[in-house]
Amino acid sequence: PEGALDGELVTISGSGLLGATAVTIDGDPVPDFVVINNGSIVAQMPVGDAGAVPVVVTTPPTDPSPVRWYARNG
Repeated sequence: PEGALDGELVTISGSGLLGATAVTIDGDPVPDFVVINNGSIVAQMPVGDAGAVPVVVTTPPTDPSPVRWYARNG
């Protein structure tokens, strides 16, 4: 959600998320994430700067999902 702070849990919604192997927010690896189902992941926000940032979920085989932008507080 917009405005999440460092270390807070956020839900990433989409499709085809089962089997996700990595999540990055603004290019920073997410330290902890759990795939809930094909449409959602709960992730812990990494430390980073405020503003609109890309969120990328990597799923098999190796292609990352389309980049989505996210605004965060810092």
